[in-house]
Amino acid sequence: MSARFCPTVEPRLLFPSCAASEDRGSRIESRYSFSQRRDMTTPELLKTVAKLRPPFLEDLGPSDIGEILSTAKQLRFLANSVVTNQGHPATRLYMVLSGGARSFFLTQGGQKMHVHSYPPGEMFGGMAMVARGSEYVVSTEALVESHLLVWDAPVCGRSSSNIRSCSTMRCRSQPTIST
Repeated sequence: MSARFCPTVEPRLLFPSCAASEDRGSRIESRYSFSQRRDMTTPELLKTVAKLRPPFLEDLGPSDIGEILSTAKQLRFLANSVVTNQGHPATRLYMVLSGGARSFFLTQGGQKMHVHSYPPGEMFGGMAMVARGSEYVVSTEALVESHLLVWDAPVCGRSSSNIRSCSTMRCRSQPTIST
Protein backbone atom coordinates (compact mmCIF):
# COMPACT_ATOMS: atom_id res chain seq x y z
CA MET A 1 0.00 0.00 0.00
CA SER A 2 1.46 3.32 -1.03
CA ALA A 3 0.44 6.56 0.64
CA ARG A 4 1.74 10.07 1.01
CA PHE A 5 1.98 11.40 4.53
CA CYS A 6 2.56 14.86 5.95
CA PRO A 7 4.76 14.44 9.04
CA THR A 8 3.35 17.58 10.64
CA VAL A 9 -0.19 16.20 10.92
CA GLU A 10 -1.55 16.69 14.42
CA PRO A 11 -3.48 13.88 16.11
CA ARG A 12 -7.25 14.04 15.71
CA LEU A 13 -8.25 13.86 19.34
CA LEU A 14 -11.85 13.29 20.24
CA PHE A 15 -13.23 16.37 21.92
CA PRO A 16 -16.90 17.40 21.85
CA SER A 17 -15.79 20.99 21.21
CA CYS A 18 -14.29 19.89 17.88
CA ALA A 19 -17.67 18.73 16.65
CA ALA A 20 -19.34 21.90 17.84
CA SER A 21 -16.81 24.11 16.08
CA GLU A 22 -17.33 22.37 12.74
CA ASP A 23 -19.89 23.89 10.43
CA ARG A 24 -20.70 20.74 8.47
CA GLY A 25 -23.67 19.70 10.55
CA SER A 26 -24.61 16.35 12.02
CA ARG A 27 -22.37 14.36 9.69
CA ILE A 28 -19.31 15.66 11.57
CA GLU A 29 -20.92 15.23 14.98
CA SER A 30 -21.56 11.55 14.26
CA ARG A 31 -17.80 11.09 13.66
CA TYR A 32 -17.24 12.39 17.18
CA SER A 33 -19.89 10.26 18.90
CA PHE A 34 -17.08 8.18 20.44
CA SER A 35 -16.12 11.28 22.46
CA GLN A 36 -19.32 11.04 24.47
CA ARG A 37 -17.70 8.28 26.53
CA ARG A 38 -16.24 9.50 29.79
CA ASP A 39 -12.79 8.72 31.12
CA MET A 40 -12.55 5.63 33.28
CA THR A 41 -12.47 6.09 37.02
CA THR A 42 -9.40 4.76 38.87
CA PRO A 43 -11.15 1.51 39.95
CA GLU A 44 -12.42 0.96 36.38
CA LEU A 45 -8.96 1.63 35.01
CA LEU A 46 -7.36 -0.82 37.47
CA LYS A 47 -9.91 -3.49 36.52
CA THR A 48 -9.36 -2.95 32.78
CA VAL A 49 -5.58 -3.03 33.10
CA ALA A 50 -5.79 -6.20 35.23
CA LYS A 51 -7.80 -7.89 32.43
CA LEU A 52 -5.31 -6.75 29.77
CA ARG A 53 -2.32 -7.95 31.82
CA PRO A 54 0.25 -5.67 30.14
CA PRO A 55 3.74 -7.20 30.37
CA PHE A 56 5.34 -4.01 31.68
CA LEU A 57 3.26 -4.19 34.88
CA GLU A 58 3.47 -7.94 35.54
CA ASP A 59 5.94 -7.78 38.43
CA LEU A 60 4.23 -4.94 40.30
CA GLY A 61 1.74 -4.97 43.15
CA PRO A 62 -1.69 -3.30 43.01
CA SER A 63 -0.55 -0.17 44.88
CA ASP A 64 2.41 0.33 42.52
CA ILE A 65 0.17 -0.20 39.49
CA GLY A 66 -2.35 2.29 40.89
CA GLU A 67 0.41 4.86 41.42
CA ILE A 68 1.68 4.45 37.85
CA LEU A 69 -1.80 4.61 36.34
CA SER A 70 -2.60 7.74 38.36
CA THR A 71 0.13 9.62 36.48
CA ALA A 72 -1.36 8.78 33.06
CA LYS A 73 -3.83 10.80 31.02
CA GLN A 74 -6.61 9.14 29.05
CA LEU A 75 -6.94 10.17 25.39
CA ARG A 76 -9.17 8.96 22.60
CA PHE A 77 -8.26 8.97 18.91
CA LEU A 78 -10.34 8.53 15.78
CA ALA A 79 -9.55 5.72 13.35
CA ASN A 80 -6.56 6.53 11.11
CA SER A 81 -5.40 9.38 13.36
CA VAL A 82 -1.66 9.78 13.66
CA VAL A 83 -0.62 9.54 17.32
CA THR A 84 3.17 9.83 16.98
CA ASN A 85 5.17 11.22 14.07
CA GLN A 86 8.45 9.74 12.87
CA GLY A 87 11.28 12.22 13.47
CA HIS A 88 9.35 14.32 15.99
CA PRO A 89 10.52 14.67 19.62
CA ALA A 90 9.63 11.60 21.67
CA THR A 91 7.85 13.11 24.66
CA ARG A 92 5.10 10.60 25.47
CA LEU A 93 4.66 6.91 26.17
CA TYR A 94 1.33 5.27 25.22
CA MET A 95 -0.61 2.16 26.19
CA VAL A 96 -3.64 0.95 24.23
CA LEU A 97 -6.68 0.39 26.47
CA SER A 98 -9.16 -0.31 23.67
CA GLY A 99 -9.03 -0.22 19.91
CA GLY A 100 -5.65 -0.72 18.34
CA ALA A 101 -2.71 1.01 16.71
CA ARG A 102 0.04 0.26 14.25
CA SER A 103 3.46 1.74 13.72
CA PHE A 104 4.88 2.43 10.31
CA PHE A 105 8.05 3.81 8.79
CA LEU A 106 7.85 6.40 6.03
CA THR A 107 10.31 5.92 3.22
CA GLN A 108 11.87 8.87 1.41
CA GLY A 109 9.48 8.09 -1.44
CA GLY A 110 6.50 8.56 0.89
CA GLN A 111 5.53 4.89 1.22
CA LYS A 112 4.28 3.47 4.51
CA MET A 113 6.09 0.36 5.68
CA HIS A 114 4.14 -1.45 8.42
CA VAL A 115 6.38 -2.24 11.41
CA HIS A 116 4.21 -3.48 14.28
CA SER A 117 0.60 -3.70 15.48
CA TYR A 118 -0.47 -2.84 19.03
CA PRO A 119 -3.57 -4.54 20.44
CA PRO A 120 -5.05 -3.48 23.81
CA GLY A 121 -2.50 -3.84 26.61
CA GLU A 122 0.55 -3.06 24.47
CA MET A 123 2.67 0.08 24.59
CA PHE A 124 4.37 2.28 22.03
CA GLY A 125 6.43 5.45 22.08
CA GLY A 126 9.26 3.85 24.05
CA MET A 127 11.77 6.32 22.62
CA ALA A 128 10.37 8.78 25.19
CA MET A 129 12.03 6.60 27.84
CA VAL A 130 15.44 6.26 26.20
CA ALA A 131 17.05 9.66 26.65
CA ARG A 132 16.34 13.35 26.49
CA GLY A 133 16.22 14.68 22.98
CA SER A 134 15.15 11.38 21.40
CA GLU A 135 12.88 11.27 18.39
CA TYR A 136 10.22 8.74 17.46
CA VAL A 137 11.80 6.23 15.06
CA VAL A 138 8.42 5.36 13.51
CA SER A 139 4.99 6.95 13.23
CA THR A 140 2.01 5.34 14.94
CA GLU A 141 -1.65 5.64 14.00
CA ALA A 142 -4.91 4.45 15.53
CA LEU A 143 -6.42 1.63 13.46
CA VAL A 144 -9.91 2.15 14.85
CA GLU A 145 -11.38 4.51 17.43
CA SER A 146 -8.98 3.96 20.31
CA HIS A 147 -8.69 4.77 24.01
CA LEU A 148 -5.08 5.26 25.14
CA LEU A 149 -3.24 5.91 28.38
CA VAL A 150 -0.51 8.52 27.94
CA TRP A 151 2.47 9.32 30.12
CA ASP A 152 4.61 12.40 29.60
CA ALA A 153 8.26 11.31 29.64
CA PRO A 154 9.34 13.30 32.75
CA VAL A 155 6.54 11.79 34.88
CA CYS A 156 8.29 8.44 34.94
CA GLY A 157 10.98 9.40 37.42
CA ARG A 158 8.73 10.69 40.21
CA SER A 159 8.64 7.58 42.38
CA SER A 160 10.61 4.42 42.99
CA SER A 161 7.81 2.22 41.63
CA ASN A 162 7.64 4.37 38.51
CA ILE A 163 11.38 4.04 38.02
CA ARG A 164 11.19 0.24 38.31
CA SER A 165 8.23 0.07 35.96
CA CYS A 166 9.77 2.50 33.49
CA SER A 167 12.98 0.51 33.31
CA THR A 168 10.82 -2.50 32.49
CA MET A 169 8.93 -0.45 29.89
CA ARG A 170 12.21 0.45 28.21
CA CYS A 171 12.93 -3.22 27.63
CA ARG A 172 9.47 -4.26 26.47
CA SER A 173 7.71 -1.32 24.80
CA GLN A 174 9.42 -1.13 21.39
CA PRO A 175 9.41 -3.96 18.87
CA THR A 176 12.67 -5.16 17.41
CA ILE A 177 12.97 -4.13 13.78
CA SER A 178 14.93 -6.59 11.70
CA THR A 179 16.24 -5.86 8.25
